[in-house]
Amino acid sequence: MIPALMPTYNRADLAFERGEGAWLYATDGRRFLDFGSGISTASLGHGHQQLADAIAEQAHKVMHVSNLYRIPQAERLAQRLVDASFADSVFFCNSGAEANEGMVKMIRRAAYETGHAERYRVITFEGAFHGRTLAMLAATGNEKYLKGFGPVVDGFDQVPFNNLNAVRNAIGPQTAGIVVEALQGEGGIREGSVDFLRGLRAACDEFDLLLGMDEVQCGMGRTGKLFGFEWAGIEPDVAAKVFEPFYRADKSRARQSGGAGLGLAIVAAIVEAHGGSVRLDTQPGAGAAFTVRLPLASATTQPSPTGTAGGLADSRYGR
Repeated sequence: MIPALMPTYNRADLAFERGEGAWLYATDGRRFLDFGSGISTASLGHGHQQLADAIAEQAHKVMHVSNLYRIPQAERLAQRLVDASFADSVFFCNSGAEANEGMVKMIRRAAYETGHAERYRVITFEGAFHGRTLAMLAATGNEKYLKGFGPVVDGFDQVPFNNLNAVRNAIGPQTAGIVVEALQGEGGIREGSVDFLRGLRAACDEFDLLLGMDEVQCGMGRTGKLFGFEWAGIEPDVAAKVFEPFYRADKSRARQSGGAGLGLAIVAAIVEAHGGSVRLDTQPGAGAAFTVRLPLASATTQPSPTGTAGGLADSRYGR
């Protein structure tokens, strides 16, 4: 008989009742050093006082008002993110899959708005992971994930990772853009080379395409810079992070959104606790403990509970 909680994940028979910093305490009394960091989302560790206080304070005020009204927390956070990045505006949403889906929609809508309604296809890469919605399963292209869900959503052309010749061969009259991870997580921690990422930027400029970066896994300082693509010295047109896509107004347009005051207060508290935009603080060959310097007061964080910056940092990025 199926459990009340649908078994979509192969969960370990282990439950935690509390956490302190990098430590988790199981219901059976055992203590674990958390190297998973909530799959790279518990960036402040567990039981962080400033974050807990922000959640409690906002929950006592208002938790949700919808997108029918202004949300000062969203406006404040969006401005801070814009100030720290390439983007002109931010679209808040709820998950990495939704952020990537929004990124693809922005790419397609930009083509439509600039007189190229025929352009809707997006080039993606073997070994990628962009989420589990039907469209993002198609963008990911993993047969294991696609099995059993009927016809695959059209509009994605997958090519080998780190292969610029394959990319150029895939560009056609219906191509609107390219979506890529600077560092593939599920694909085996595979790094997009500097030449490859720069070549993608050049190809998009040459063929008037939009470059979208999926930074859900490698963004927010996990490689030692705020975004993974920064190591290649490029700027995309759209980027998806763990809670929203960013975009540049000169190539794509969309509305800023997000109706959850509580969620945005939590994100703002995380940003404030980090204390500013992220830059690498390391010696050659060292791990990626980092100093965070978003457009806020400067403050130095402790190294991530994973031992690296969110579990995806690599000493090769110290070049």
